[in-house]
Order: sequence, then structure tokens, then C-alpha cells
Amino acid sequence: MKLDRSYASSIDVTEIESFILSRRSNLQSKAPLLSSSQELELVNHIKSRGETATPLYSFSLCETARSLFNLPSAPSDRWRRDFLRRHPDITSRKERRLTRQRAVALNPVTVSTHFTSLASLFSSLNLTDDRIFNLDEKGFNGDGGESSRRILCSVEQRNSNSVRTIGFAEHVSVLACVSARGTALPPIICFEGESLSPEHINSSWTDIRVTTQSNGYFTAATLLSVIKHIDSHTSTMKSASLPLLLILDGSSTHLDPEALSFAVDHHMHIYRLPPNTTHRLQPLDRSCFRPFSSSYKKACVQLRLKNNLTSISKKHVLSLLEVAWKKAFKRSTIVAEFESTGIYPLNPSAITSDDLLPSAPLLLPSSMNERTPSPSPLSEEERAALLLSTPLPPLPHPTNDITTRLLNCISGLASKLKEARKEIVRFQRESKRKTFPKVTLEAGEVITTSEFITKLQRMQEEKKERKKKQLANQRKKRKKCDSSEKDKENTDPNLSSSQPSSLIISSSNPILHASTEKEG
Repeated sequence: MKLDRSYASSIDVTEIESFILSRRSNLQSKAPLLSSSQELELVNHIKSRGETATPLYSFSLCETARSLFNLPSAPSDRWRRDFLRRHPDITSRKERRLTRQRAVALNPVTVSTHFTSLASLFSSLNLTDDRIFNLDEKGFNGDGGESSRRILCSVEQRNSNSVRTIGFAEHVSVLACVSARGTALPPIICFEGESLSPEHINSSWTDIRVTTQSNGYFTAATLLSVIKHIDSHTSTMKSASLPLLLILDGSSTHLDPEALSFAVDHHMHIYRLPPNTTHRLQPLDRSCFRPFSSSYKKACVQLRLKNNLTSISKKHVLSLLEVAWKKAFKRSTIVAEFESTGIYPLNPSAITSDDLLPSAPLLLPSSMNERTPSPSPLSEEERAALLLSTPLPPLPHPTNDITTRLLNCISGLASKLKEARKEIVRFQRESKRKTFPKVTLEAGEVITTSEFITKLQRMQEEKKERKKKQLANQRKKRKKCDSSEKDKENTDPNLSSSQPSSLIISSSNPILHASTEKEG
């Protein structure tokens, strides 16, 4: 279809401009979906939910606006994008999952008690930055545990497949020990399995130590060797007058009595962090372990691309760990992580009010707007368990005997309540626990899953054989009882009791049989 030139030349340009301006004015005169005050209320609602660790998801913003302001329908995605563009103080980030136990544990009482204990240790031990150490382990998959990544391909290609064989996917644990001055001791690496070949230790990283465990995790039995490893590298900097402080978390692998006694004998003081607070109070969890894990994953990808590999084997792990260790455990990073946790220099204000906000709605009644959905409050049992597990703040010295007795009574009642709580929890667990066949192992015995299955089958077979023997013995007893009853029934009741019982079976006794014939 061709446009007539005479008709096109007769159109006035001013008419077109006036039409466009009228359309624009009509679009601008359209009333907004929410007023400025309502949008401000929605912004404050989003901020308050984020501060209390119950944030709104990006996809639920439209539905939240509809429910808050009673709109007939939920706004569109275009409105959501425009809303975020109008309010640059609201952004979307990747969420960091926080468990309920961690949110409750990081409360003002626990934090104040933690820093009070550290202050008393610093003053009594006269600690400096070169004698304050943090010990912790990091576990990951040997092949890096990579998640799916975005790839480049043709537009016509439908499937974005990536061929990758399952290689060395066993668990590997790395135990790190760093000081507040910024020094990092050589790590200890634990492989999964029972043995290592020379090709697995082909790295130039000679000052490290390597061990093996059945599951690739450090256990309480390996804690003694770890303490000795630390003592060998810190023997020149500590003495009886200048001891060393070793900060640990509450893991069960840090509770070996022999290792702890060795640490005390070699001038090491052990300080355990409050439970479920290591995500904020432990230096290694704050700065070093995250870049260490990401650097190891990147090193795995680079090695795979450089050598055209489809998997990472066990012989590559040490060299990859060495690359990631040098990138993550820098002096500046280690010093910064001790400062961020407030351990050195001692700074309780390093734990800000924003860090403690997630525990507020779980410990106290919610004071938020009624429209704002708040987390469910704690039950009486959870609140009692929290109060019993939370250490009490330091009390002033008693001034008289009455105060001392009162404090002793309070501490005794608290310990009894704690024991009663443990008994109740144990009883509930035992009542819910299902009974499964168990294989009893000897001290220090380690078996594989196939050996476990064969041993379990052998135990079940032995159990069946024992049951068969018991049933056979019961049948024999029943037969004996039946035969004895039949013999009693077959006896002659006219025989006098004075006759000997041998006359009844005289046919089997020829001597008695002959004597009875003569008498007859």
C-alpha cells in the first residue's frame, strides 16, 4: 500500500504535535496506584522486616502491597520495577540463611558476658596480639562442589549440557590456626579414607600436615595431634608468665580430655565461644574461610580449563589448596577479621545493634505494626531453655553472708532446672526414637559400609539360629513332658505301691523276670 503524496503534503505538522502532547498529558494525569504516604509506609515496612531477619522477597512485593492497602488486585511487575527505581534506598540482595538457634543465641546478654570474660582473660594473662589464636576447620568437597554456572552457546541450541564425570568428590577438611597479629600456622589437611599414596602428596607445600579419617572430618581423637602441632610452632613465644590463648568453638571435636590437659601443661589457655554465635564472633568464619572456599572453586575451574579435564582427582587437591590458601590467608585479612569480631583490640561495640536485631522478636513481644506479620513467639519450654543456656552477667561481689547464701541458692536451683530440662528432652527423644539393629564396634575399629552390611547380616543370621535352637529346645521339653504323661497313663493302677517299680519293666530285666516265674 502506497501513501498518496498529495494527502501527505496536506497534513499539518502542528496537528500531529498537539495530538502527541494531548496523549502525554492524559498519561501524566493518570492517578498513581499508591500515594506518596503509602509508598513511604511500604518502604518503612520493607526496612523493618529486613532488620528483624524476616525480609520480604522480591516476588512477593506486589502481593504485600495489595494486602497492606486493600487493593482490588496485585500490581504488575512493571509497577514493582518502577517502585524500586523510585526508591534507590531499597535494593535486592542474595539472602543469607540464619537458623533460629543462631538468631536467638546472639543476644545482648550473651554478647556482654562474652566480652566480659575476654576482658578478664586479657588482664589476667597480659595478652598481646601474637599470643591470641583462633582454631577452626573448614570442610568442602574435593572437586570444589561447584554449582551450575552460566555458559555461552548458540541461540539455536536448546540444551545447555556440560559433560562432567564424577571424579574425586570425597570430603576434605582443612584446619586453620591464625593469630591476631596476622600470622597463619601451617594447616592440617584431613582426607577421607584410610590411606594415601605418594601421588596424592606431590605438592611443594612441605610445611603442612596430612591425616586421614573415615569420613574426612576431624574428630576428638585428632585434637591431641593438633595441639601438639600448635605447640611446636609457638613454643618460643609462650611461657608460664606469658601463656597463649586459644579460642575454639563449641564443637564436640574440641573436647578431648587428654588434649586439653596437654594444652594446660604447655601454657595454653582454652576459651570456648558461646554456642551458635560463631557466625559473628569467630574470626575465621568472618573473613578467611569464605574467600578460601571461593578461591578453591576458581582454582578447580582454571585447572579443568587449562588441562581440558572433566574431573578433579585426589592428586590435584594439595596444589589447589596451596593456591587458595595464599590468596585467602593474608596478614591484612586476618588482622581485619579479629577487629571485626571485637576480639583484638577488645571492642564490644564491634557487635552492632543490627547484629542483635534478629534475636529481638524471638525474645520479646513484637512491637511492630499489626499489619506486619511477625515471627511466632517462643514457647514456654524454648524460653526456659534459652534462659538456662544463656550465661548470667557478672554480678558484683557480695557484701554480706545473706547475699552469698542467696546467690548459692540461685545457682543451685539453676543447675537443678537445667538437669531436669535435660532429662525431659532425653525422655522425649527416647520415646520418639525407633529401634534399629546396631553393630557394636571394638575400640578404634573402622569399617566400610559393605563390611557393616555383611556384619549386620551375620548378626541377623546368628539371631535366627539362636531362635531356631530355642524353639527346638522348647519342642524337646514338650515331647519329654508328653512322654512322661503317657507313661503315667499306661501304668497299672491295681499294683500296690509296695511293689518295686522294676517289676513293671520286668520284661527288660531277665533276672527279675525269672524270679517272678518261679514264684508263680
